[in-house]
This record gives sequence, C-alpha cells and structure tokens, in this order.
Amino acid sequence: MRHRARQKAAEAMREAFLVAVAESELKLDVAQREATTSMARNVGNGFYLWGDPGRGKTALSSLYFNAIPTTSKRRFHFYEFFAAIDELIASTRWTVDDALDELLGGSTAIMFDEFHVHDVADAIYLTATLRRIARDGTLFIATSNYAPQKLLPNPLLHHRFHQAIDIVEREFSVIWIGEGDDYRRLDGASRRGFASGTWSPSESEEIARMLPASIDINGQSVEVLHNATSAAVTFAELCERPLGMREYLAMTERFREITLRDVPDLACTDREPLRRLGNLVDICCDRDVVLHVVSRGTPHNILRALPPPPDAARTLSRLSMLRPTANAPHLDAET
Repeated sequence: MRHRARQKAAEAMREAFLVAVAESELKLDVAQREATTSMARNVGNGFYLWGDPGRGKTALSSLYFNAIPTTSKRRFHFYEFFAAIDELIASTRWTVDDALDELLGGSTAIMFDEFHVHDVADAIYLTATLRRIARDGTLFIATSNYAPQKLLPNPLLHHRFHQAIDIVEREFSVIWIGEGDDYRRLDGASRRGFASGTWSPSESEEIARMLPASIDINGQSVEVLHNATSAAVTFAELCERPLGMREYLAMTERFREITLRDVPDLACTDREPLRRLGNLVDICCDRDVVLHVVSRGTPHNILRALPPPPDAARTLSRLSMLRPTANAPHLDAET
C-alpha cells in the first residue's frame, strides 16, 4: 500500500514539477534540460542527482521536492542530519534506529542536499538511513558532487560504504547533471543573503566599532568582536581550533553576519583548517548567513593546497559568490 501510494504521488507531481521549472527564473543549458527530463520521468523510488558544484542540482531538486503533493516530507542538509542524530543519541541514549524513527518516521519523501561522506562514523549512519528509506519505500531525493562509486573516496575506508552504494544504485535513479558552467560564478548572480558577503584584503570600518567578548558556543569559548547581529572572528579562532558543525550551526543561529578575519593564503594552509573552513562556508551558504572574508590571498588558492581538503571545489564555488571589494582586483585570478 505504501509503495502504491508513493508511486501515485510521484506521478501526480510530475507535471507540477515541469510547470515549476518552466515558471522559474532558471535558464537551463542542454545538460540541465536532459537531467530535468530524467527527473520528471522518475516515478519510482526517487533519484540521486550528481555533478560538479554550481550546476543547479539543489535548485532543480528543490522544485521537484516542493511539487510533491504531501506535507509528510522532510529536507535535510547533511551536516544538520548528522548533528540531529548525534544529539538524539547523546541526549536519550537511543540506538541509531531509534533516532531514525524520530527523524524519518511518517515521512513519505526525504531530500538530502549535498550528499557526501568522508569518515566511517558518517558511513555507518548513512548505511542505516538508506536501508531504512529503501525498506519503507520512502521517496528519496539527493544531490551530490560525487558519483555513487566515488563516495567515501579514502581507499582505506571505501569498502565500508559498499553496501550503501549498492542501495543507491539498486533502489534509485542515478542522474548526472552533465558538464557546463558553474552558475554561482557567473556575473549577474543574486547579491542577497550569503552572496551579499565580500572577499577583501582589509577589514571594514564597522569592525573597529564592535565589542570584544568571549562567548560560549556549545561549551566552547570563542573570542569574537560583535554587535547585536554580527560577529568578527579570526581564522585561527574559528578554523584552526577543533570546532565542528555544531559550533558553526550555533554561530549562525546567533549571528546573521560573520566576518572571518586574518585568513591566510589558502594554498599554504593545512588540510584540517581548510576542511573546517569548508564546513563554515557550507553552513553560512545553506542558512543564507552573510559571510565576509578578510584575506590577501584568493579563494582559488584552496585548490593549490597540498593536500587539498575534501570538497574543495564546492567550497571554491560557494566562495566565488562573494563580492570582491574595490581593493581586491585579484579575486578572480585562477593562475
């Protein structure tokens, strides 16, 4: 019965999805149109849409998700999902299955944005999640920068995710969005929210008027300059210390504008601080928190780091949305 209802719902929203795409402001290239056609044809268990950063995966999948004619659906960014599981297990001593009951129970459709996995703990959670989704016949939507076989790319750990990859490839339609422009990096992109932030070699005058404070973020003391809605924090304080997703989530809940100060040349920065920078950028972008970066280097230098951090291309794509100030003509340099 659940399977039949899911199929009926998927068929019912097909035309609504195509209408939503037509009425949106999206100008699709050939590869994006082909992916859209494949998404519209999907009336089965769902799809896994993957491709390079900035190719419109989230925009198209959001239109699809919004067209599903039910309120029994949930959408997660990956870091929020993992944080929610960790918090439930820690606060209730539930099992992973109990936590999944709480998070996914009763949902007929689930969307995961930026599907990725880099460590074994996350792989265990994801394998259990995918088994649960496939077992319950829940409509599955995911976007990713990785082909399924490239998930958990560490060769020493990749075998730990084979079962999850098998579920993705067996149960869902795997759709490649194709090669093309990174639309975040094109002129004329939106300058609201996160994209209204800046990349500058010097600090704004507003920083000098902020008050110093030591604030508690999930039990961690973080030194900041701040006013009612904004905070300025050094790269050393926010990215070189062992802070995680929960701390960055708490920062974006408290402040709607964050300035990251004294950012070094990313090409000469260690992998772990760069990984944390990527996490911070993801959270600010997804939550539409304004981010200002103060650095004499360029965003593109993150690709020159040895070794580069996980998801460096996605971090660069999102940093490219920031507006260079007048005194940063070198921002777009790629050589």
